[in-house]
Amino acid sequence: MHTHTPGTLPSRQPRGLVASIATLLVASTPALKAAVNSSNFALAGSNVITSSGDFSAVLGSTLFTNHGLVGVGRIDANALDVWGESLGSVSGLQVTDWTIGNGSYSGTFNILPDRGYNAGTTFSNYAARVQRVDFSFTPYTGSAATGVPQDQFTLTYNPATSYKFTFDLGDGLRTTTGLIPDSSRLLNGVAVPFVTVSDGTPTLPAQGSDTAINRVSLDAERSCCAPMAPVG
Repeated sequence: MHTHTPGTLPSRQPRGLVASIATLLVASTPALKAAVNSSNFALAGSNVITSSGDFSAVLGSTLFTNHGLVGVGRIDANALDVWGESLGSVSGLQVTDWTIGNGSYSGTFNILPDRGYNAGTTFSNYAARVQRVDFSFTPYTGSAATGVPQDQFTLTYNPATSYKFTFDLGDGLRTTTGLIPDSSRLLNGVAVPFVTVSDGTPTLPAQGSDTAINRVSLDAERSCCAPMAPVG
């Protein structure tokens, strides 16, 4: 995978990107109305605005302009991934392979789901993974308040480049789990939460209390895509 350098972004940001992943609309960040404290990068007040139209703010020497919602795209909530499981939620998201041309944008959403379905004492034997969704985006630039087609994003799931996280304790690669850990193991000299057997809580799919799991427990929340080292 590749990642872009922040310095390569234009000083005037492209119109706000919005994609709906599994029925969730992810809108562009609200305009920075409040003053930013450069010593701790904290907002000193509310960053919500109620006025209509574009809003601009300056951070250092860079001008940022919020044009509001100018694009929508959707993926069905019941979409399955390449492993036949739910495409998942979006706990972390990073854009790679970003390109701009002729007023349109394209790239890849690297989507990090959470630990799988969980509610109360119910957890899932769900392996952490990154779902890759290619997109193209042509922002709406008109002025109509209603009746605008919601098709500015084209989203295409890429099963060939989506992947699960794996680890190796010396006996081969294994995937992780979203179950509650019952112990810990050393991985590269660091103690990590580990599930030796199902902890007995209801899980999806069902696991007996004596079912061997032997997986690192991982609750994935955020992703950061770093450039891969050259091969060869």
